[in-house]
Formats: sequence, C-alpha cells, structure tokens
Amino acid sequence: MRPRISRLLEEYSRQVIIKEIGVKGQLKLLGSKVVVIGCGATGSAVAELLVRAGIGHIKIVDRDFVELSNIPRSHLHVEDDANTAKPKALSCAEKLSKINSFSKVIPLITEVTQSNIEDLIADTDVVIDATDNYEIRYLINDATLKLRKPWVHIGVGGWYGQVMFIKPYETACFRCLIPKPPPDIGDACNVLGVMNTLVSIVASIAVNEVIKYFIGLGVGGYLIFVDALRTQVSKFRVARDPKCPSCSLGKLEFLNLRESRRTKIICGSNSIQVYPSSQVSLKFENLRALNIEGVDIISITPHTLSVRINGYEVTLFNDGRAIISSLSDEEIALKIYENLISKIRSGERSEC
Repeated sequence: MRPRISRLLEEYSRQVIIKEIGVKGQLKLLGSKVVVIGCGATGSAVAELLVRAGIGHIKIVDRDFVELSNIPRSHLHVEDDANTAKPKALSCAEKLSKINSFSKVIPLITEVTQSNIEDLIADTDVVIDATDNYEIRYLINDATLKLRKPWVHIGVGGWYGQVMFIKPYETACFRCLIPKPPPDIGDACNVLGVMNTLVSIVASIAVNEVIKYFIGLGVGGYLIFVDALRTQVSKFRVARDPKCPSCSLGKLEFLNLRESRRTKIICGSNSIQVYPSSQVSLKFENLRALNIEGVDIISITPHTLSVRINGYEVTLFNDGRAIISSLSDEEIALKIYENLISKIRSGERSEC
C-alpha cells in the first residue's frame, strides 16, 4: 500500500501542494465515488476531469453509441468509435483506464429509468447530470431527494451553459429552479446545438464544484451561468421554494411515474429509440451464423447487433432497446422493431 500511496503523491504532486487540497484532500478524492449520467460531449469531458483529478470510483452510464456528430464536441470519443458504433460508456471507460490507474471506472450501457435509478446511484457520493434531457433531470432530482444524495445539474445549449450543485433539503432543488419541463423543448442539444468550447468550460466548472465539495469547501445554493459568446461567467443565488412539490412538499412525481411510451426521439440525431414491451436480456454471439430473411447483419459486438431491415439501419442492445437511424416516425419505428425481433426469434427457432 505504501508504494502505491507514494506513487499517488508523486503523480498528483502539483495538486497536493495546493493549500486547500494537500495529502489529506487528495486521499479524500481517491476514496470518493461519483456517478456520471450521460457520457456524450459533456459527460466525457466531466469523466476525464474526474479521473485526472484523482477521483477513485467513477460509474458512467449511457444508453447510446458513438456517432460521427459526437466527435467534434467530445474529449474522449474518436472516429473509430463512431465507425464501429461503440457504446459511449464503453468508449469512455477504455480511454479513461489509460489515463489513471488509481481510478476505477465502471461503464454501464443502459437507459436511466424510474425502475433502475435508485440502484444506479445508491452507493455513490455525488451524481452528475450530463444528459441534457429534462425528463432524466427531474428523475435524478426526485431520486437524489429520496436517497439524500448531492448532485450537479449541467446544462448546455448554443453558446450558453449553466451549473448548479444541489444538496437535498439544504439548497434549492432542480424543481425550485425550473418547476416543470418547458413545453415541447425535447433535448436542448437537438434544438440549439452546442459549441465544443462551451462544453469544456461548463464541465470544468462542474468538476471544480465536485472537488470543492469533497475537500470540504462550501458549495451549493447558486446557479453558475456561462456566456461563452461574451466570455462571461455569472453566479446567482437560488433560494428554496417553500411550495416546491419535490423538496418542500415531498411529491416525487417523476420517480413514481410509470413510463408507458415505447418510443423516444433521440437528442441531436434523426433517430428513434424503441423499448421492449417487457424486460429482456439478449445475447448476440450465436446470431452471426443465422441467415435471417430480410435482415442484413452489419456488425455484431458483445453489446450490440447492427442490422439493415426495411431499408433502415437498426442497432439492437443487450437489454432489448433498439435505435433506428434516419427515421422520425415513431409508429413506423415500432413496427420495424417488432418485425426485427420476430425475425430474430424465428431464425433462432429454425436453427434449433
């Protein structure tokens, strides 16, 4: 253990000499646990900074795979990841493992839902929202209130971004800031786009707040707003709302909501995600040898199956989710999904 600590202090010597951190602070970072939800542009930047800061345990959660449009804004994904449709969580974890051997990085290729969010964040110290998705933000807000976990809200769009460190029942919660989802806004990056420089700035501020929290410095209770176009950073105090349905009245409506929709348009791409009607676990190893009529297999990995069916490219995940590219009609997407699953099952039966 002593040689390991000696190497840690050597590697982080420039950080340890900072008065507020020191050896004690660096060891606190090593023992800290963070969950990053979303590892696209913002999440990959956040995860890299956490690892380089010496955070010891990082869980990264993402449902999606790398696309070419992710590359200009990402700190970790590269073109080869997009060419092979590598899951974002796995892509990030592979790069992060080469940066710092002191950090344990766990990639989880899954959707964050009402049914799994508590398990995902139960053993963490801080949750970081890097999703740019309002539905998931409100879900994180409810789950962290229930489990009393601090979390960091990050939002980016165009030239503008914001960061807010939230301590349940101590500071304003996300619903105090934004009481209900903006109507028909969907995912911000799909509507506004985002500058890659902004992502780096906002990610740095967010991780800076997390580090300050872990070493015992005061954080929370304010919104940090970034205007990258005018190169301005502003900070606003946000008070708790005594009538907030979530943190004041205890109504965890988003956590208790049971989602019945089976399709969802994905942020930033002309694609639709389709969910299975029931919980499934798919294995793709044996499909390579199958000759399924009407289905052209593009690639098979341990985590995904990419095929072309009815003129559309479909990526199927182990948990039964599928992403159908170049499509905006959710009804057609559901029909393509059901057709694909039916053909796969028929092909498997014919081989038995």
